[in-house]
Amino acid sequence: MRSYLKVSTIRESLGFFVFSIAMLVFSFYQHGQMEVAWKLSPYLFPLLVSVFLLLLSVSLFFEGLKQVEKGETAEVAPLMHVKALVVFLVLSAVYYFVMPLVGFRITNFAYLVALFLLFGERSWPRIVLISRVATLAIYYPFHNLLHVMLP
Repeated sequence: MRSYLKVSTIRESLGFFVFSIAMLVFSFYQHGQMEVAWKLSPYLFPLLVSVFLLLLSVSLFFEGLKQVEKGETAEVAPLMHVKALVVFLVLSAVYYFVMPLVGFRITNFAYLVALFLLFGERSWPRIVLISRVATLAIYYPFHNLLHVMLP
């Protein structure tokens, strides 16, 4: 197996940093389009997540620097893990874009089924049961109790 310096940790931290900055800009821009206070803004949660992600990415960057200074190495991820990651990201993007068109319950159920299959679960009764229960466990409190409008 090949090994490489822990510059991958530094690359990952830079990727998370760029993503958190993009989320910050998106949250501020979208909130600026609305005429509501921050405490009522739907963009407050993405803003908070992006701030925490920014802090964690800075921490990860310094951890990577320490590992490089120590000369630590790590093994390269197998290609099958990279393929699974790409499939996961594509599924997540499809989920994001299809949800407003089809609705939360159907899209979330299909997304969970696809993830179970991706991660190796083959028992259809278990896949259907867990996907359905998880979807309803998310949908019911948000829709009926908190009166959050889901797509």
